[in-house]
Amino acid sequence: MKKALWGFMGLMAVAAVAYAADVTLNWTPPQVTATQGAPTGYKVFKGQGAAVCSAPGPLSGTGTSFGSNVTTTTDTNLAEGQTYCYEASAFNSGGESPRSNRVTKVIPVNPPGAPVLSIN
Repeated sequence: MKKALWGFMGLMAVAAVAYAADVTLNWTPPQVTATQGAPTGYKVFKGQGAAVCSAPGPLSGTGTSFGSNVTTTTDTNLAEGQTYCYEASAFNSGGESPRSNRVTKVIPVNPPGAPVLSIN
């Protein structure tokens, strides 16, 4: 009998540096129990835009897959001023878990550099 994988998986979004256009995602593997099998991998789902990220229900798409030994990834080259959101799931041969909590990050807009004044 195959064990289905159903469990909660926490997901955190952490920006490494203020004004960085990267987001590092970390997740905690779900607990293995008599009714929840060990994951053989994870999927991370990404949404973009305030309307998408605030909409109810799971994010659409197939997600990006990672092996069971991976619990962090960095999403790079994100546009300033944009809203990004993420969800994760775990899977094994018994199926896919429900989605994790959704995390959202608004990439700040970099301030302009200082002007240079001169006197003629």
